[in-house]
Amino acid sequence: MAVFYLWDEQARVDKNRDDENYWFTYITEIFSRLGVKGCALMPEEIGDRRFGPGDVLFLGSDDVSAHEPAIVAGAENGLTVVGFAAEGAGALFGIKYKSVIEQPNDVYTFNGYFKFKPNIKNAYMPVPEKIRRCRYLRR
Repeated sequence: MAVFYLWDEQARVDKNRDDENYWFTYITEIFSRLGVKGCALMPEEIGDRRFGPGDVLFLGSDDVSAHEPAIVAGAENGLTVVGFAAEGAGALFGIKYKSVIEQPNDVYTFNGYFKFKPNIKNAYMPVPEKIRRCRYLRR
């Protein structure tokens, strides 16, 4: 089993330049807290990967429509896809966009949470400076 997340560095840079939050940065912290070692997969790499049964791909809110054929092919080969409001993936997930529920106050308002078991350390875990790249990928 390999766990991947689609990482768009240019989208992160653009959002930060515009003083916006690229929330998918926190996927590494979520993985750390769950004890999962995920690997960044750049948008230009997704078409070159052969996903297999047991592999998992996490998608953020970036537009993935250009990569949908590669993701669908992976899903047909056993890939599990998890999307967090992924734009352009409605057909992939079998959903149709209707509207966004605006959050009160600002974009940083909590709209969901994880509750960790008491024996798990709840200290803040910083996002690593470098994104962990995959070395064990099948091509």
